[in-house]
Amino acid sequence: MKKLFLLALLAFMAGTAIAAENYTVIFKAKGSYEEVRDFIRMGIESEGLVINNIGHIADMLERTGKDLGATKKVYEYGEQFEFCSATLSRTMMEADPHAIVLCPFIIS
Repeated sequence: MKKLFLLALLAFMAGTAIAAENYTVIFKAKGSYEEVRDFIRMGIESEGLVINNIGHIADMLERTGKDLGATKKVYEYGEQFEFCSATLSRTMMEADPHAIVLCPFIIS
């Protein structure tokens, strides 16, 4: 898992250095939502990084949708892990100062 996480971050960094206008990288994973979520969490923490916040996006959309009269369910599960790495952030922003929009890192 550690190698997979590092590979994903390196691919992400390489992608941002090459294509500054597109900061979204999509990976597909096999397994239940809970398994994949826990592997991502463990991957982040195994690198010595701290998850600053877990955004419960699906819950927020469900809760606020009622006030807006929206009934469409956007996500069954939808969470974001927010974390930061001073080393990766510096490398990214030295390559492209516009990458500041990526700090902190978020995996959804």
